[in-house]
Amino acid sequence: MTASAVFLELAETAGETAETVTTNSFPEQSPLPRRSMLAEQARNVDTLIMRESVYVETSVFSFYHDPRTAPEIVAMRDWTRQWWDTCRQKYDLATSAAVLDELDVGDLPHRREALAMARRLPAVPIEKEAKEIAQIYINQRVMPRDPLGDALHLALASFHKFDFLLTWNCRHLANANKFGHIRRVNVLLELHIPALVTPLQLLAED
Repeated sequence: MTASAVFLELAETAGETAETVTTNSFPEQSPLPRRSMLAEQARNVDTLIMRESVYVETSVFSFYHDPRTAPEIVAMRDWTRQWWDTCRQKYDLATSAAVLDELDVGDLPHRREALAMARRLPAVPIEKEAKEIAQIYINQRVMPRDPLGDALHLALASFHKFDFLLTWNCRHLANANKFGHIRRVNVLLELHIPALVTPLQLLAED
């Protein structure tokens, strides 16, 4: 049999197979209403799009319950409550054992309320690797020398690959002047780089 004859036979066989599949393989179904089809597509898209993750640092819980009346404190408390009450459902939130420890040993008058709020979220553990990363941040002068403080929060958010580290600590964490240094160290360590943001900044994104 010539090559052209083989090709013709294959083409005819493929045509018969396609016709069989088209006519016999799928039972006839009544079309869905257009609105139902669009709703189903939207549900499928929602299951494919993962929500961004947020590591919630100690100061967020504290400012939510802060009773002080200074104008700047009131503004930060209001922004925190607005984001928490209206926007947090759009994200996957977590905190850490480090946050719970900080709130538990503090002497804030609203410590109990802040701690109860933090305990409602999943808490990532403090792994050995995170402690080692935190020590590198301290050695490289990225963060101050506080083993349970900012260095550990940044290490946990980086190690667990959170999209955001949410904080009101604008001196050591949500500080644009420090972010370049943080980025360089994390790149050298081949670590994820979370965005360091305040509730106000995340509120603006929403």
